[in-house]
Amino acid sequence: AKKAFSSACKNGFCVNNFSLEIFKSDLFLSHSPLLSAIKLLIFFFQIITMLKNISDVFYYSEIYDIPPTDVSLIALNTCGVQSFFNFLRIRSYFIPKFENKKFYLMVCLNTSPTPFTLKESEIYLGNEKIGKLIEWENDLAELCYFRKKNKVLVLNTNDRTNCIGKCKFCGALYQRARYPEKRYLNLEELLQLFSEIEEISKTRFSTLESITLCTGLFRNEEELVNHLIAIWKAANSLGFEGEIRYIGGQVQKAKNLDKISSVIPNFSYYYTLETFERKNFVDTRKNFVPYSFTKVINFLKKLRKYNFEVSVLYVLGLDSLRIIEKAFKIIKTVVTRFPVINLFQAYSSSQELLRHPEAKFLDYFLKARKIFEKIFIDTELRPALWENYRGLWYTTFENERLRRNAYLQTFIRGY
Repeated sequence: AKKAFSSACKNGFCVNNFSLEIFKSDLFLSHSPLLSAIKLLIFFFQIITMLKNISDVFYYSEIYDIPPTDVSLIALNTCGVQSFFNFLRIRSYFIPKFENKKFYLMVCLNTSPTPFTLKESEIYLGNEKIGKLIEWENDLAELCYFRKKNKVLVLNTNDRTNCIGKCKFCGALYQRARYPEKRYLNLEELLQLFSEIEEISKTRFSTLESITLCTGLFRNEEELVNHLIAIWKAANSLGFEGEIRYIGGQVQKAKNLDKISSVIPNFSYYYTLETFERKNFVDTRKNFVPYSFTKVINFLKKLRKYNFEVSVLYVLGLDSLRIIEKAFKIIKTVVTRFPVINLFQAYSSSQELLRHPEAKFLDYFLKARKIFEKIFIDTELRPALWENYRGLWYTTFENERLRRNAYLQTFIRGY
């Protein structure tokens, strides 16, 4: 076991505290030294079979009929990068080797064995340069930020780094906030915040398409509903007439859904489904619907009756492909927008142990992409590139070129 461990470290597949933490973890604790060695070898073999060099990128591209740019970004997002920087995750524009276009990238550093290395501003796959970063920075949790060239404002007004939920796969468990403990919850506080955002960003609320609430869990459902309504009232007082988008699962009661429907004219609910098979990974306070798939589907149907736009957020890398295909064939029938499929990222070395055994191989993610395309190809629903920086799609969906322009992937701090 020690020989395998040492060899993996020398070859660059273990970095920083990852090596020691994995070696000491329950995954490898055994009364049998031989069994420990076998488990360790299997673990490292599975991880490093993602990609080894650029030839592998073209190999997978040809086998799965997926552009090299998409293959490399999928692998990069789920593998992470080895770097000398002492950050958990960085965000940056990324220009891949395969086409001279900018993509927005948020990638974890030094938390998983990875074939990718960051040297100054360039990323290498093995010994070959695969792309370069532009304008990178530490990925701190922001109070708010813009997407889609200042057309979409995202709010973190209840500081998700202090979320009362403890979902095992969540990055907020490890992420630091730029403004710790800052919260803007009531109407007066939001009016102050929004006025400051307009002044600093030079973006008028009257020009926004939507405002998204993506933040930490609230103490109760009523507090959250009051906050959503306060967001609408504060924004509307500044000329906003777009959509209020909620990402979460805390709003459940009929009386609260009625309240939202009666006050907010355009509302969308992105239910944080996250996983099907690994229910113990999700804090029970996150989604108050009893966590059974049938009840979730019935709840999504219920949301449709309020004329809300409906979708789900899902973390790809925790479940088997068999379950994913079966579940999303049903989900397809109840959502009005394409699901937001986030690739699993390990924000800490211990989170790497949550990865489904199938998801230790790049084939898992490429097969998943084909599954989703097969399910949704006969609909008008397509992934919106601007709303997902770690998804399965970057240039094409099946053989369709996804609509892309200069502002689809942007991240601009508002305050």
